[in-house]
Amino acid sequence: MKKSLAILGVAVLALVSCGKTQVISTESPTPIAFKSVVSSAVKADAQLEGVNLGDAYGMYVSATQYKADGVLETAAYFTDAEFLPAATPVTAATEYHANPQLYWPIGNAIMDFVAYAMPVAAHGVAPVATFPAITDPVASIVTFAGWDTYANQVDLLYAVKNDATTVTNAGAQTVNFEFKHAQALLVFQAQVNTADKIIINSITIPELKVEGDFIIDNTKNVLNAHWENLASAPAKDVVAPGADPADDNLGEALTSATYVQVGSSLLIPQQPRINFTINYTIGANTMEYTVNLTRGNWEMGKKYIYQLDITLNEIIATQVVSDYLDAANLNTETTVLN
Repeated sequence: MKKSLAILGVAVLALVSCGKTQVISTESPTPIAFKSVVSSAVKADAQLEGVNLGDAYGMYVSATQYKADGVLETAAYFTDAEFLPAATPVTAATEYHANPQLYWPIGNAIMDFVAYAMPVAAHGVAPVATFPAITDPVASIVTFAGWDTYANQVDLLYAVKNDATTVTNAGAQTVNFEFKHAQALLVFQAQVNTADKIIINSITIPELKVEGDFIIDNTKNVLNAHWENLASAPAKDVVAPGADPADDNLGEALTSATYVQVGSSLLIPQQPRINFTINYTIGANTMEYTVNLTRGNWEMGKKYIYQLDITLNEIIATQVVSDYLDAANLNTETTVLN
């Protein structure tokens, strides 16, 4: 079954015999549309907040079509097609459509979809998706090779929907994607008990892995999204300045007795946790303090907040782990590290 059949307004299958035409079936294709929900609410430097994709996000979907008996028919029904919200602001009810419109195949076909979501402005820039050979099922695997996550802080999300049909997933039963985050999010916060006495000069995470290949492997019964070939890079192991360096609490005297963010948040590949070092100044003295983290991984889809209580005599560090929720609504695992 070729893709061209899927974009006809009405398809008619007929047999011609003895000058007579007998109509076997008449079927109107149904537009393919998607809805989304983000499995964990988000707050990542305002890139994406809440359980919906942001207004600036698009879905990029690839589809493989099988016959009703499960035999592969069209390996690449469509590849990396852009689906944008039908209206903004985006809500849970918002549908995503392609332009030009794409349609479900005619007949009792089965469809596999693999999708990722990212800001439209970042699509095709970095990270860039690659797909299997044209003869292989395009929905089986997506690879983002050589992604420099430090230079390209993109909150990429991924989802799949397998064995979709027009009976269960077309029309009012629009395909629903449950998106998950491809990275972990690190956030550093600090508070002081004495204003204008303490300056955090830098926060360094030695040998932080910031480059690698992110792979969405949909070849088995259980989706396997993972990172490979991780590597560190020179000068990419420090917390970067925030959106407004003049007011990001990095390199300037701390004044707040409540937690404020220090520098920018940091999206990173999943990897083992690494002790980080705080370089800070009190009066005329510049010192370093290394936070000894509990063993474990920085896991995809989780947000790690490191809260630093700094006095003239000590630093107490607390690790707060959440599912990307805003700090005001955390259902968390909290660990005092000192």
